[in-house]
Amino acid sequence: MKKRTIIYFLILVFVVNTSLVSGKADVENEPFFTLILKTSGWGVKPDYGLFIANDLREIGINVEVKVQEWWYIYPIYPPYIGDWDLFIFNYYFSPFERALMALYSEEGLVNFSGLGNDLPYGMESEDLLVRINEEADFEARRNITYEWQQLLMEKIYPVIPLFSQRIYTGVWANTLGYDEEWGMINSLPYMNYEGYHEGQTNLDELNVADANWKDLNPIFSDDFSSSYICELLTEPIIQFSPDYYPMKTGLVEDWDIINNTHYKFYVRDNIFWTPSFNITGRTASSPELDVASTPLMVGLNGDLSNGVNQQLSAKDFVFTILAHSSMISEGKMNYDWVKNIYVDSSNELVFHIEVDANSTTEAIEPYAHVLSELAISCLPEFFLNSTDPSTYFTESGIPYSGLFPEIVESPQWQTFSYSAFGTGKFMLDYFVKNLVTVLQRNPHWFGVGAKDGQTGLVPFVDTVNIRVIPDISAELAEFLAGELDFTGLSMFPSTRKEMQSDPRFIVNTKISNIIELCSINLRRPYLGGEDNFIWANQTSDESYTKALAVRKAISYAIDRNAMNILEHIPLHHPFPDTYYSMQYENITRYDYNLEKAWEWMNKAGYTWETHTTLDLDFELIAVTVLCLIPVFSNRMKRRRK
Repeated sequence: MKKRTIIYFLILVFVVNTSLVSGKADVENEPFFTLILKTSGWGVKPDYGLFIANDLREIGINVEVKVQEWWYIYPIYPPYIGDWDLFIFNYYFSPFERALMALYSEEGLVNFSGLGNDLPYGMESEDLLVRINEEADFEARRNITYEWQQLLMEKIYPVIPLFSQRIYTGVWANTLGYDEEWGMINSLPYMNYEGYHEGQTNLDELNVADANWKDLNPIFSDDFSSSYICELLTEPIIQFSPDYYPMKTGLVEDWDIINNTHYKFYVRDNIFWTPSFNITGRTASSPELDVASTPLMVGLNGDLSNGVNQQLSAKDFVFTILAHSSMISEGKMNYDWVKNIYVDSSNELVFHIEVDANSTTEAIEPYAHVLSELAISCLPEFFLNSTDPSTYFTESGIPYSGLFPEIVESPQWQTFSYSAFGTGKFMLDYFVKNLVTVLQRNPHWFGVGAKDGQTGLVPFVDTVNIRVIPDISAELAEFLAGELDFTGLSMFPSTRKEMQSDPRFIVNTKISNIIELCSINLRRPYLGGEDNFIWANQTSDESYTKALAVRKAISYAIDRNAMNILEHIPLHHPFPDTYYSMQYENITRYDYNLEKAWEWMNKAGYTWETHTTLDLDFELIAVTVLCLIPVFSNRMKRRRK
């Protein structure tokens, strides 16, 4: 009986004990500190800021969100010390190696976080980045990239990866063959219309929309609208697949790696420059483009193209690379790895590039990204080069002539910026500023499909009309009215979902190179500053500083899934998921976990005092007692008997 009585007593004690609540202090805790989060007012970024502010409140951090014009909030180099702690921004991550250096190298142009060799693990990170850019073997380079990204995300953590942007586009259901991964321009030879869609009146046209372009000379095209038209007019020196594998379907059809600093390239034969039409003054009522009646521009050397007299050759490629390396190019530093470039002495369709990744040292160092740096448009040497004998030098010391500093002011270069021509699928017909740019199919295009190398292909339409509609809502309205054949849907999730269930439309999607990041200012208090050099307490080793512990805590506290308004891909690596082959599978991830967030806050020395509050659940206790009374009563009756 004594044993049973003890058991009943313990049951009652357990019920009372479980009704006690362990809680925070009666007085609300004050935030440990306040952070300034800045972002632009474009899109959903202010919403992201409010989500982050709300999440960090749960771990005792107050966040003040400031929305400003984009040009004002970008940090200025040097130094990366501004009046902000967190900074949300988009970054177009391409090409891979250059983007890595721009974001995460001490001298990077968009090193907003203030990474440097003076910070813990800074030198190790910088050394690995250099090795990534020097290693020519793909597998070895990938392994170094694995090591670097794990070091960055585990021991430095300068940015909070938010999302890899997902792109959504829509076409009418009669538009077949479009491949979102390859994009519109590379899909054109594989596409066709099957009947008419609503509002469509001409099956020989493709109608799309964009903003105004700025400059159609590929060397100066630094906006998406200009680049889009340049890609219609030209072809890349080396074509790349959507997963960034070099293809032999571009203007260069093959290459040899003589050694790790010497490359030999073979130009595709029988490719001709399109006619050098001067479209100045042309309108919708102008006669069709014709070499017999449409004026042809004459180059600096006195040459012109009629579509069949100027064959693409190795000298065009040498000229293109020298132009990008010369003083006329704002991006000349991107080609300082070119030690020498020349046409083969025995074959005018072959050229050589010798490389040196660091021209400031005596040793000749390999450069791993030669092929990816050649994913650019080729320039017509016969038209843009001059006979000026003056000698100049590239950043790496290559002597060259013809490209004198004032050449960009010449009539040929000025006219080429709006009347460009190339070797691509289309030719410029006319444009009306703020209204439309019209292109006609190039009858001289060499007909090789980028996707699979098929030959004899032609674009499926005669005409491409690019209407100027900078407002994306207006563009969508024009598409739904049948006036456009293609539109972007990324910013319209509700409409996109409706279209996905509407048989009149086909919705396509892919992961883009644009990533959304939240940069952490490593030079500010709490997240960096002096706390970068104070080891966190309660850790098993001196691998984590107080500042790093706070940076880890805020990442664990942010609920990316709740933030994901536009249904992008939550990002766990320091670069987009398009480069999945380079992503380390076992990288340290910071999925939403408030318990882990508090663990790291505690390691950094930030704790909220808690105590046990007596909060008895009297209803539960009463029910338990009523259940036990009959048991005790029966026991007493048996004892009397």
